[in-house]
Amino acid sequence: AAMPDGSFWIADEYGPQLVHLDAGGRIRERIGPWTVPRALPAVLATRRPNRGLEALALLPDGATLAGITQSSLDNPSAGVRGSSAVSRILLFDTRSGSSRQYLYPQEAPGLSNSAICALSQAALLVIEHDARYPSDTRNPSTIQRVYRVELRDATDVSDPENDPHGQRVEGRTLEQLSSDELIAAGIRTATKELVLDLRALGYPHNKPEGLALIGDRTLVILNDDDFGIESDDRGGIVPKILPATGERDRNTLWFVTLSAPLT
Repeated sequence: AAMPDGSFWIADEYGPQLVHLDAGGRIRERIGPWTVPRALPAVLATRRPNRGLEALALLPDGATLAGITQSSLDNPSAGVRGSSAVSRILLFDTRSGSSRQYLYPQEAPGLSNSAICALSQAALLVIEHDARYPSDTRNPSTIQRVYRVELRDATDVSDPENDPHGQRVEGRTLEQLSSDELIAAGIRTATKELVLDLRALGYPHNKPEGLALIGDRTLVILNDDDFGIESDDRGGIVPKILPATGERDRNTLWFVTLSAPLT
């Protein structure tokens, strides 16, 4: 996320942490769940390895960062992976170091949120996908979508005590609760509205992981090509081939003009 002063922030999904760099690429600050004096919420340390803060955007105020975890947290353990379908949106004020958290409702457990773009202080665009190829005849993708996400009526689930497992409801973490149980506890997730279904456009890639908005109706989507290689499931690597074309995967920008402006 590029800042008005020429510096920029990077989200590290492994840490997870936010890294602030100056215009020349020198690190100014690292902020994670363990750092002082400024820190991310302690609950983010329960991130699933390689699925922490996957995306980052700057809100229009020029100071607040919006990040999203790729998947549900392993909170309280990896045992929730098969049932939890909420990732977490983090709003981090770079001036004060304060933060807010909101739950994003995924379509099913195990999906990925891989990109985020700010429309306003309370509205975002988010990519959600399943990392499968749409044209794979054996196990085709079912979800490769861009959603408009509204935070205005969502509940801030930050924990004032900064417990390592965050807020709890009757001793259970938020990732252990079903959507009905969240509602019963008075917790409102972010709302979302479908903006674009990439599969309907014949999108051939399995990992749409970059997102930008040009003007008010042109979306730009960039895929992660994994350097054109993938695992052969035997400890080696093979070329990453797109089932739709038979060609090796590579970074490709898609420009999609929407039928109506995003306001």
